[in-house]
Amino acid sequence: MKTQYSKIAEEYAATQDKRKLRFGITDPSLYEAIGNLEGLDVLDLACGDGRLSREFKLRGARKVVGVDLEPKMIDLALEEERKLNQGIKYFVERVGQLQTIGKFDLVVPGFLLHYAESREELFYMCQDIYKNLKVGGRMIGINQNPDNPRNRHKKYGSTVETLREPVQEGDLIRVTLWNKERKTMSFENYHWNKSTYETCLTLAGFKDIKWIPMHASSEAIKKYGEEFWQDWLNSPSLVILEARK
Repeated sequence: MKTQYSKIAEEYAATQDKRKLRFGITDPSLYEAIGNLEGLDVLDLACGDGRLSREFKLRGARKVVGVDLEPKMIDLALEEERKLNQGIKYFVERVGQLQTIGKFDLVVPGFLLHYAESREELFYMCQDIYKNLKVGGRMIGINQNPDNPRNRHKKYGSTVETLREPVQEGDLIRVTLWNKERKTMSFENYHWNKSTYETCLTLAGFKDIKWIPMHASSEAIKKYGEEFWQDWLNSPSLVILEARK
């Protein structure tokens, strides 16, 4: 199985902790939205090399399972698991064609739903998330911001651009990672309106759907200053998406 990450898996994984946006905004905002993980069972979808899976375990999750479509990413995750022995299970599976792995308190589709190539696939992804949740369980993920699917500030380590204007439903969105002014890699996902996400989640059975804005952490502001983050916060290309079973 080949994906657009087949050629860039190792480099992508190696750069994750070096990106200012991850350190300053996306990770802290996600952990704040999730809250206390102590004793929870967590399913990490589009887990990549398992970076978040490992952090969920460190933050007290009782059980963590990671799923990703790209075998090379799962190989990297399993390599870390052999070193750390955290008890995390990893599987190569396609969300949208996923069996019931278990019943989890929390499912985290981190950077997942905007990879749906069609409304139908988006619905099946939402359905897979729903069927792997306990009653009352939550889905919390990071998603491209449907209201602002672009950001051109390289200083945060990534840029996001639409391939035509005005952007339309199902259009490709190109994400490029940067090391200062040097382009390191690009990959693509898809634009869907908020109403499309909400319709697919509702049809899958979800309720209490929320779009939660991100903010810079106090640690990030202390390190780089408040003004440094303002360009991204004035035009945020990512948002937290939450729903409940």
